[in-house]
Amino acid sequence: MAQPTLAQLGAAIRDVRSQRSLTIEALADEAELHAVSISRIEAGEQNLTWTALAGIASALDVDMLELVRLATDAPSNGAGRPTR
Repeated sequence: MAQPTLAQLGAAIRDVRSQRSLTIEALADEAELHAVSISRIEAGEQNLTWTALAGIASALDVDMLELVRLATDAPSNGAGRPTR
């Protein structure tokens, strides 16, 4: 499995959040993160820990690996940095 960029992972999180009709604030509350952090993650501007990814995935009711798969399958626009 290829490694998604931060932008791809953020886009996948944003897409699932939108499908669930959650606001950034609601996702942040459920994931126990700040709304600014969620916004920056979705924009591909902030790296995230496994713990943060697990919290986001749990709040979205989706498996962490599914988020990564969705991100990997998304086209890259060249934005963001690899998540090494």
